[in-house]
Amino acid sequence: MASPPLEVGPGSLVLSAEELRRWLLDRVSQHTGIPAGDLDPDANFTSFGLDSLVLAGLCHDMGHLIGREIPEDIIWEHPSTNALIAHVTGRS
Repeated sequence: MASPPLEVGPGSLVLSAEELRRWLLDRVSQHTGIPAGDLDPDANFTSFGLDSLVLAGLCHDMGHLIGREIPEDIIWEHPSTNALIAHVTGRS
């Protein structure tokens, strides 16, 4: 079942959790060279070889996309795609 659209910030795009998940997996794919479809959304970001600089950039870019700041340290508390998306969308 598809997630309902979620407005995640004032003046931001209206995205479903699934659309945000796909966006994040695409970004991880760009950094790793691993096709997005081959990435396990429950795997820890560091298992893909992503370092703290890249992860901070992903938080910044996602925050810009959804119209609200995402603290860089949140990625250590929610270290996978699914965990981060659940937290950001309030579904954790």
